[in-house]
Amino acid sequence: MTQNFGFVYKVRPTSYLRQKIVFVSSLAALIVLGLACGIPMQHPPEVPRISPLSTPDRQFPRQAASVNAAAFSPDGQWLATGGDDKVVQLWSFSTGELVRRVSGHFAGIASVAFSHDGRILASASRDKTVKLWDAPTGKELHTLAGHIGEVRSIAFSGEGNILASAGTDSTVKLWDVFTGKEVRSLPGHSGVVNAVAFSPDGITLATASSDDTVRLWSFATGELLRTLGPLKTHVLALEFGPDAATLATGSGAGFATRPGPFHLSRSAELKFFDPRTGRETYSSPPFFSSVTALAFRPDGEVLAVAYISEDRASDIDFLDMRSHRLTRHFRAHRGIIHAIAFSPDGAWLVSVGSDQAIRVWH
Repeated sequence: MTQNFGFVYKVRPTSYLRQKIVFVSSLAALIVLGLACGIPMQHPPEVPRISPLSTPDRQFPRQAASVNAAAFSPDGQWLATGGDDKVVQLWSFSTGELVRRVSGHFAGIASVAFSHDGRILASASRDKTVKLWDAPTGKELHTLAGHIGEVRSIAFSGEGNILASAGTDSTVKLWDVFTGKEVRSLPGHSGVVNAVAFSPDGITLATASSDDTVRLWSFATGELLRTLGPLKTHVLALEFGPDAATLATGSGAGFATRPGPFHLSRSAELKFFDPRTGRETYSSPPFFSSVTALAFRPDGEVLAVAYISEDRASDIDFLDMRSHRLTRHFRAHRGIIHAIAFSPDGAWLVSVGSDQAIRVWH
């Protein structure tokens, strides 16, 4: 078996040394003959050999507990993080200075998100609630209580007036940001909902679940438009491309978030779909284990993919969206990467994980 970064290729050796020698000799002779005769040779997809980078360009102070969430403010000035210490932290991204600590949750924080005007910061927690904060002051605005399980993921709509939340109770809820009232509940998944995302055009809400499916909903009506899957295993991450024409999904055995055992499934995949038709447009070779986080660079030309590697650390690959080839590879964290986020200008990528680290890659 050979590994090129996140991808796995299986090689089946013959049983006896004599057979190996004959096979290799014959294959070498065929290759030489083919090159001499000008016959084009067919090769499996190759991942370029890129020197891995293990030292981040910048690093924030090590945290006291697992860091599970990260989000940039729309202007790129602030970075919000949250983790098992139950606190939302707001950092000056340019200086790395801690500006504010916001507390109020009674269990670890799983997800954070800024509204599109940067005025509201939302945090989702294992305490079954979502809290909305005034970002400039840190004042609590609303507590959104309605889930009967941990809240795993949140996302603001394009206009910023609606927040979607989902988690271990298998439901997706939509909330009015200004009143704190529940607007709609979207049942349908039969497993934990690990991720939610609104399409940039504001038409579609996508949800990813441990029931091995992705569901696409009409944001306007709450109608289920289509179901993608079932895939090979749990869908742990999803992300819309900036043009809303591509939906990337990442899968793997086990959960993408919260502490738990590592699962080396070798069935994890990265897939692309056209959300307008549901057609699958790309499927990667299998990863060693779970794809835990995805992030498109704002120009849509690069997708960052975080995944658990064979040595139970976590890596990040940059995938060129035109060629579907890897352009960069980071040996990033010693534990599970729970979240990654590009800065609004696309110059920086932040990663956070169970090793209590907040790291910045250029």
